[in-house]
Amino acid sequence: MQPLNTILHTLITPEHQWKLTLFKHWNEIIGDMHDKVIIQEIKDSVLFLAVSHPAWAHELFLLTPLLKQKINSYLVKDQIKTIRLHVKTFQSAGTQRKKTWNLGQASYVNIPPSLQEQAHVSRVANHELRDALLGFLLRCKRQKKES
Repeated sequence: MQPLNTILHTLITPEHQWKLTLFKHWNEIIGDMHDKVIIQEIKDSVLFLAVSHPAWAHELFLLTPLLKQKINSYLVKDQIKTIRLHVKTFQSAGTQRKKTWNLGQASYVNIPPSLQEQAHVSRVANHELRDALLGFLLRCKRQKKES
């Protein structure tokens, strides 16, 4: 019997060995956000990360240059050139995550967006960004109504 690590190193070609290093050190690299951010995919020099909530995605987006630098410091050479973030509900080990908001659903708040607000939001081409903006608008309306 061989350890899984040994088997993986024999199966994965040398030019992709750095990906094992990235997975091995991911919790050290991402730190306290390890339960909020997971590696979703690696394509060439692009790292796709799944983030549990739009607020964390925004914070991580602002920290992308530092994160890319930190990731590449663990690798033999600069393998990661681009980081892409996707908001995705997931369960982390030992933690039950529930979806914190249902994007784009008018039932989230009693005040639906006005026709003008809908027109503005509908112009956003990226559906994830459009849903995030709509969710933000609805949360603002709810807070305003509650205060």
